[in-house]
Amino acid sequence: MNIVIIAAGKGSRIYKKVKINKQLIKINNNILLVKLVENAIKSGFKKIFVVVGFRPNNIKKALKKFKNITFVNNNFYKSREMLFSIICGLKASKEDTIISYSDIIYDHNLLNLIKKSKSKYISLPVNLNWKKIWKIRKKNIYEDAETLKYDKNLKLTDIGKKLKKTNIPKSQFMGLIYIPKKKINRIIKYYHKNNLKKMQTTDFLNYLI
Repeated sequence: MNIVIIAAGKGSRIYKKVKINKQLIKINNNILLVKLVENAIKSGFKKIFVVVGFRPNNIKKALKKFKNITFVNNNFYKSREMLFSIICGLKASKEDTIISYSDIIYDHNLLNLIKKSKSKYISLPVNLNWKKIWKIRKKNIYEDAETLKYDKNLKLTDIGKKLKKTNIPKSQFMGLIYIPKKKINRIIKYYHKNNLKKMQTTDFLNYLI
């Protein structure tokens, strides 16, 4: 199993304040992206792919001490959504793959759980504690959060739509997706066949549903 970390974006809102790639912000004196790579190594990943786009040399410099990283270029990061970075990463990985956003924080044990499950389905962990996090972030949940519904068998039925005040979800998508090898080619073909350059990741997940 491989892991693909998506680090191609600029993070425009944050960049205006800090003037560095958003993945290079320090949390507890450790660069966020470095922490994610360390998590992957702790979980035993031998192949770590990092998709780069905006100021890629900054990313490469921050990760220069790691020897088992393959960088994947997204030359269209300015004109296409993050979903295209995911497609780039899947093309490079070609094996069971965990996709990880690079502006999130999680413990390496979460990666262990995903690896241990060996699911034959596309899978994603969800955040049950999201309301507390949104409160800390001082975010309006009706503007920033999205729908996420699953049935009693934990099968995803809806994701990525605008919230209604009468239907607050129990959990939120947290930026991790497991994609088994057998699904990769179908996903890539579906993306290109339908010309989904401007589609958001959660909208794409809804398409797959």
